[in-house]
Amino acid sequence: MPSDEDDDEFWGSVRDTNGLFGPQEDGLRQVELLGSSPQGKFLTSLDHLGSRRARAGGAHLALLDAEGIETGSYFVSGVTATAARPPLHGDGLFDVEVRLRCDELLPGAAEIWDLRRTGHLGRKGMWEELDPVGRKAWLSVALWSRKYQRRGGHPEDASSGRVATLGGRRSPISTA
Repeated sequence: MPSDEDDDEFWGSVRDTNGLFGPQEDGLRQVELLGSSPQGKFLTSLDHLGSRRARAGGAHLALLDAEGIETGSYFVSGVTATAARPPLHGDGLFDVEVRLRCDELLPGAAEIWDLRRTGHLGRKGMWEELDPVGRKAWLSVALWSRKYQRRGGHPEDASSGRVATLGGRRSPISTA
Protein backbone atom coordinates (compact mmCIF):
# COMPACT_ATOMS: atom_id res chain seq x y z
CA MET A 1 0.00 0.00 0.00
CA PRO A 2 1.92 3.10 -1.14
CA SER A 3 0.97 6.50 0.28
CA ASP A 4 -0.85 8.96 -1.95
CA GLU A 5 1.51 11.73 -0.84
CA ASP A 6 4.77 9.91 -1.52
CA ASP A 7 4.79 7.00 -4.00
CA ASP A 8 8.07 5.80 -2.48
CA GLU A 9 6.56 5.45 1.00
CA PHE A 10 5.27 1.91 1.33
CA TRP A 11 2.67 1.37 4.06
CA GLY A 12 3.02 -2.41 4.20
CA SER A 13 1.26 -5.52 3.01
CA VAL A 14 -1.78 -7.41 4.20
CA ARG A 15 -2.58 -11.12 3.89
CA ASP A 16 -6.35 -10.68 3.87
CA THR A 17 -9.12 -8.23 4.67
CA ASN A 18 -12.50 -8.40 6.27
CA GLY A 19 -15.13 -5.78 5.43
CA LEU A 20 -13.28 -4.16 2.52
CA PHE A 21 -16.23 -4.66 0.19
CA GLY A 22 -18.80 -4.37 2.97
CA PRO A 23 -21.37 -1.65 3.50
CA GLN A 24 -20.42 1.93 4.22
CA GLU A 25 -21.53 3.81 7.27
CA ASP A 26 -21.52 7.61 6.91
CA GLY A 27 -19.41 7.14 3.75
CA LEU A 28 -16.76 5.13 5.63
CA ARG A 29 -16.03 1.42 5.86
CA GLN A 30 -14.80 -0.44 8.90
CA VAL A 31 -12.13 -2.83 7.59
CA GLU A 32 -9.92 -5.40 9.28
CA LEU A 33 -6.44 -5.74 7.75
CA LEU A 34 -5.50 -9.29 8.72
CA GLY A 35 -1.85 -10.28 8.95
CA SER A 36 -0.51 -6.83 8.17
CA SER A 37 3.03 -5.53 8.33
CA PRO A 38 2.53 -1.78 8.88
CA GLN A 39 5.30 0.56 7.75
CA GLY A 40 5.91 4.28 7.31
CA LYS A 41 3.13 6.71 8.11
CA PHE A 42 0.68 3.84 8.62
CA LEU A 43 2.88 2.32 11.34
CA THR A 44 3.20 5.75 12.97
CA SER A 45 -0.60 6.10 13.01
CA LEU A 46 -0.82 2.96 15.18
CA ASP A 47 1.09 4.77 17.94
CA HIS A 48 -1.77 7.28 18.15
CA LEU A 49 -4.90 5.12 18.33
CA GLY A 50 -7.87 7.10 19.60
CA SER A 51 -6.48 10.47 18.56
CA ARG A 52 -6.51 12.57 15.38
CA ARG A 53 -2.95 11.48 14.69
CA ALA A 54 -4.23 7.94 14.05
CA ARG A 55 -5.27 9.20 10.59
CA ALA A 56 -2.69 8.02 8.07
CA GLY A 57 -4.37 9.61 5.01
CA GLY A 58 -4.85 8.13 1.55
CA ALA A 59 -3.16 5.27 -0.25
CA HIS A 60 -3.37 3.00 -3.25
CA LEU A 61 -4.55 -0.44 -2.18
CA ALA A 62 -3.20 -3.02 -4.65
CA LEU A 63 -4.92 -6.38 -5.18
CA LEU A 64 -2.63 -9.28 -6.05
CA ASP A 65 -3.24 -12.52 -7.89
CA ALA A 66 -2.13 -15.97 -6.70
CA GLU A 67 1.44 -15.29 -7.96
CA GLY A 68 1.67 -11.94 -6.17
CA ILE A 69 1.26 -9.85 -9.33
CA GLU A 70 -0.83 -6.70 -9.05
CA THR A 71 -4.13 -7.15 -10.87
CA GLY A 72 -5.94 -4.03 -9.74
CA SER A 73 -5.93 -1.22 -7.24
CA TYR A 74 -8.25 1.18 -5.51
CA PHE A 75 -7.53 4.59 -4.05
CA VAL A 76 -8.64 4.66 -0.42
CA SER A 77 -8.77 7.90 1.55
CA GLY A 78 -9.15 8.90 5.16
CA VAL A 79 -7.39 5.74 6.36
CA THR A 80 -7.59 5.93 10.15
CA ALA A 81 -6.38 3.18 12.47
CA THR A 82 -8.93 2.35 15.18
CA ALA A 83 -7.41 -0.79 16.76
CA ALA A 84 -4.40 -3.09 16.47
CA ARG A 85 -3.60 -6.47 17.96
CA PRO A 86 -1.23 -9.33 17.30
CA PRO A 87 -2.92 -11.99 15.17
CA LEU A 88 -3.87 -15.34 16.65
CA HIS A 89 -1.19 -17.17 14.64
CA GLY A 90 1.65 -15.14 16.25
CA ASP A 91 3.94 -14.58 13.27
CA GLY A 92 5.01 -11.02 14.10
CA LEU A 93 2.26 -9.43 12.01
CA PHE A 94 -0.72 -7.42 13.24
CA ASP A 95 -4.45 -7.40 12.69
CA VAL A 96 -5.35 -3.74 12.29
CA GLU A 97 -8.80 -2.21 12.17
CA VAL A 98 -9.18 0.92 10.07
CA ARG A 99 -11.90 3.21 8.83
CA LEU A 100 -11.52 4.34 5.24
CA ARG A 101 -13.39 5.88 2.36
CA CYS A 102 -13.68 4.37 -1.13
CA ASP A 103 -16.83 4.48 -3.26
CA GLU A 104 -15.45 2.11 -5.90
CA LEU A 105 -15.39 -0.92 -3.58
CA LEU A 106 -18.71 -2.46 -4.61
CA PRO A 107 -20.71 -5.00 -2.59
CA GLY A 108 -20.22 -8.49 -3.99
CA ALA A 109 -16.89 -7.63 -5.61
CA ALA A 110 -14.80 -9.60 -3.08
CA GLU A 111 -16.01 -12.90 -4.52
CA ILE A 112 -15.42 -11.67 -8.07
CA TRP A 113 -11.87 -10.54 -7.21
CA ASP A 114 -11.25 -14.03 -5.79
CA LEU A 115 -12.31 -15.46 -9.15
CA ARG A 116 -9.99 -12.97 -10.93
CA ARG A 117 -7.13 -13.81 -8.57
CA THR A 118 -7.47 -17.54 -9.30
CA GLY A 119 -7.99 -17.08 -13.06
CA HIS A 120 -11.69 -18.00 -13.11
CA LEU A 121 -13.28 -14.60 -13.84
CA GLY A 122 -14.12 -15.47 -17.45
CA ARG A 123 -15.83 -18.81 -16.83
CA LYS A 124 -18.42 -19.41 -19.56
CA GLY A 125 -22.01 -18.92 -18.41
CA MET A 126 -21.00 -17.21 -15.19
CA TRP A 127 -22.78 -13.96 -16.06
CA GLU A 128 -26.15 -15.69 -16.31
CA GLU A 129 -25.84 -17.05 -12.77
CA LEU A 130 -25.38 -13.60 -11.22
CA ASP A 131 -28.10 -11.35 -9.81
CA PRO A 132 -28.04 -7.60 -10.67
CA VAL A 133 -25.71 -6.76 -7.74
CA GLY A 134 -23.37 -9.58 -8.78
CA ARG A 135 -23.36 -8.42 -12.41
CA LYS A 136 -22.49 -4.88 -11.37
CA ALA A 137 -19.64 -6.23 -9.20
CA TRP A 138 -18.46 -8.49 -12.05
CA LEU A 139 -18.39 -5.56 -14.48
CA SER A 140 -16.53 -3.40 -11.98
CA VAL A 141 -13.83 -6.03 -11.43
CA ALA A 142 -13.59 -6.88 -15.13
CA LEU A 143 -13.11 -3.22 -16.01
CA TRP A 144 -10.60 -2.56 -13.22
CA SER A 145 -8.62 -5.71 -13.95
CA ARG A 146 -8.63 -5.22 -17.73
CA LYS A 147 -6.51 -2.11 -17.23
CA TYR A 148 -3.84 -4.30 -15.66
CA GLN A 149 -4.15 -7.08 -18.22
CA ARG A 150 -3.34 -4.55 -20.95
CA ARG A 151 -0.06 -3.53 -19.28
CA GLY A 152 1.74 -6.30 -21.14
CA GLY A 153 0.85 -4.80 -24.52
CA HIS A 154 -1.09 -7.65 -26.04
CA PRO A 155 -0.84 -7.42 -29.86
CA GLU A 156 -4.60 -7.79 -30.28
CA ASP A 157 -5.10 -4.62 -28.23
CA ALA A 158 -2.71 -2.60 -30.35
CA SER A 159 -4.50 -2.74 -33.68
CA SER A 160 -7.17 -0.15 -34.37
CA GLY A 161 -10.20 -0.57 -36.58
CA ARG A 162 -11.12 -4.01 -35.26
CA VAL A 163 -14.79 -4.79 -34.99
CA ALA A 164 -16.22 -7.01 -32.29
CA THR A 165 -19.68 -8.49 -32.69
CA LEU A 166 -21.49 -9.54 -29.56
CA GLY A 167 -23.96 -12.29 -30.28
CA GLY A 168 -27.25 -12.88 -28.51
CA ARG A 169 -27.87 -15.45 -25.82
CA ARG A 170 -24.85 -17.69 -25.40
CA SER A 171 -23.45 -16.84 -28.82
CA PRO A 172 -19.70 -16.49 -29.05
CA ILE A 173 -18.02 -13.15 -29.64
CA SER A 174 -16.45 -12.80 -33.06
CA THR A 175 -13.91 -10.25 -34.18
CA ALA A 176 -13.02 -9.07 -37.61
